Amino acid sequence: MDTANTANTEKKGINKNIIIIIAAVAAVIIAAVIAAVFMFGEKTYRVLKIYQVEGQASVVHNDGSEVTPYENMLLQSGDQISLVEGTLIIKADEDKYIYLENNTTIILEADGSAANSRTSIQLLQGAVINQIDEPLSDKSVYELNTQNATMSVRGTIYRVEVTVSANGEIVTDAQALEGEIETDLLNDDGTPANDKVKLIAGKWVQIYSDTHFVYYVGDVKDIDVDTFSNQTYFYLNWIRENSNKEMSVSDDAIDKGLTEDPGPFEITFVNDKKVFGTVMVEKGDTVGEPLLMPTEKGHWDFVFTTPIKEDTEINWVAE
Repeated sequence: MDTANTANTEKKGINKNIIIIIAAVAAVIIAAVIAAVFMFGEKTYRVLKIYQVEGQASVVHNDGSEVTPYENMLLQSGDQISLVEGTLIIKADEDKYIYLENNTTIILEADGSAANSRTSIQLLQGAVINQIDEPLSDKSVYELNTQNATMSVRGTIYRVEVTVSANGEIVTDAQALEGEIETDLLNDDGTPANDKVKLIAGKWVQIYSDTHFVYYVGDVKDIDVDTFSNQTYFYLNWIRENSNKEMSVSDDAIDKGLTEDPGPFEITFVNDKKVFGTVMVEKGDTVGEPLLMPTEKGHWDFVFTTPIKEDTEINWVAE
């Protein structure tokens, strides 16, 4: 037997075994590092997804592409999400939920990690309910902005609704349903006005702005649950059944709200026992005063800031 060839063969075998051993050790080390990151390190990802959706909805990505959302669809930061009619619930991480009401459009932005996160919602129109089950970390931020207000929280349930008129008037309603929220006015350039109001559970405040002014409308008030739509009650019932949070809205109010007439309601303007005009109004909305008057002098016997809860007759009082 050739001694040199035998030695070379044995040497190659030893080298091959060494390589296999080194590779195995390296694989174990890599696996251990990955496990340590997931077990002990800070998570470096956010999960944003469509949790439930039914009806007419859409998602527009940053590149302009539009898709029809489906359950468990992953969302991207900067997505514009709209619900025309139906149900749409977004889940962020494992403890944050966003409930869109009909005719609502938001832009959702999120970055950071699940532990130290920044979540920002731009409410362009409509209404959303926000539910944050676990208190945020000191480095985390969760805020909701309309065109004239900003709301910041640490962990709570709250509802925000915004309406924008054709002439540029903006009305934002902020309602604390559990915990606390802090509101602030926004200047025309989007900077905070440092005019903050803190809302505890069961309270709400309204913010008005036009092309010249932005201000709080009156004082902080008790939430009028009779102005909630059936869809709002549907979401509140969902939260009640799937969360241990205790909201300011009672079980009796939720049960009643699920069964009562959802509207819309007919508003009839009457002058001298004759119908002057009619208009349909959604539950909880207000009705505008007619531009035309039945007589040269007089007034409508109605407070037009009153939320509509039923079919209503409004009479003209001639002077």
